[in-house]
Amino acid sequence: MTNPYTIRTLMLASGERLPVLLDRETGFPLVEPTLYSVTEIRARNQASNTLEQVLRSILVFQLFLDLRHIDLDERLRQGQVLELGEIDELVRLCRLPVELLVAQLTPTPKRHTPPRVTSLEPFRLHPTVHLEEVSASTAANRVRVIRDFLNWLVKLRLSRLTPCNTMYGPLLAAGEMAQGALNARVAGLCCTNPPPPQLGKIAA
Repeated sequence: MTNPYTIRTLMLASGERLPVLLDRETGFPLVEPTLYSVTEIRARNQASNTLEQVLRSILVFQLFLDLRHIDLDERLRQGQVLELGEIDELVRLCRLPVELLVAQLTPTPKRHTPPRVTSLEPFRLHPTVHLEEVSASTAANRVRVIRDFLNWLVKLRLSRLTPCNTMYGPLLAAGEMAQGALNARVAGLCCTNPPPPQLGKIAA
């Protein structure tokens, strides 16, 4: 299975290099990751290499969404983000090389395939199988980027709603829960004895 996403570096007229995350099939950039990288990362005068590293982490997140058949746009419209079990699996997948994640994808269109409980189940059933993992610091950096990207997506959706909208409160609460859970799991990746999950606030 070929990775459905790729990162290409565009050369702007100014001579600046701009990495973008593309859908390999269409050749078009993914809208939200591109907006995020340009308005939040590039706007802080971050180097091209930093932009590329951010997009590589978002690529891992996109693979996770594909593996779990999660329509994140629809979730956000319904005032939802990710469940705790999904966050735990996301963090586990952040420890794996991209090649292993791609190998678990199915070429069958998502809308015709029932969701899988977990893409790592075959490996759990065979504990003798050795899974290559990235370093804890790399996994933690991936989770941090995904956390910040999710936070941005939630704030973007909230900005399109009024506080009296029925979805505003649930989405705000769901975003804070996901933010706090991801914060706790980053801490768990960075220390021997991870702290219990804590709820956090969406950054303003």
